[in-house]
Amino acid sequence: MASDPQGKPLPPTPPLLVITCGLPGAGKSVVARMLAQLLPAHLLRTDVVRRELFPVRRYTEDEIQQVYQELLRRAEALLGQGKSVVLDGTFSQAKWREEARSLAERLGARFALVEVTSPEEVVRQRLAARTGDASEADFRVYRELRRRFQPIREPHLVVDNSAGMAELAARVQAIAAQLQG
Repeated sequence: MASDPQGKPLPPTPPLLVITCGLPGAGKSVVARMLAQLLPAHLLRTDVVRRELFPVRRYTEDEIQQVYQELLRRAEALLGQGKSVVLDGTFSQAKWREEARSLAERLGARFALVEVTSPEEVVRQRLAARTGDASEADFRVYRELRRRFQPIREPHLVVDNSAGMAELAARVQAIAAQLQG
């Protein structure tokens, strides 16, 4: 247990709920994995939850709603145990970002929203080269979600994921340090 300079125990730090959001191919999953490792926190991905819930995926509004509800249900269980959580998903709708924020507030957890961005040409190349990932998004899906993505109006952090891995790692380490501080 941590203690202050006089040796008195410090109260436990509340858990942290972090959303990594943005368009397909921006690099959300890479950033989410890095953050989960650095914080440390449990990582929950919409793409994985979707595959668990729906052997045949149709991406209907009802299916998307069920995925986000299950994602938040799992996050609630972990936060309730005092464990920090990183959520990886597009969170293209403001209502899902707000539900996550409300969940954190209700459970006394800290909350952070991290938007991951990349230029369209970088995204196109990444999506064309993607193999072996839980995500099924291609460039057509990227364009559709870009059209429907509701602007993020609440305070949030932004990670530009267009540079190399070393620069990305430094950016994510800085964000993790900020979130831990």
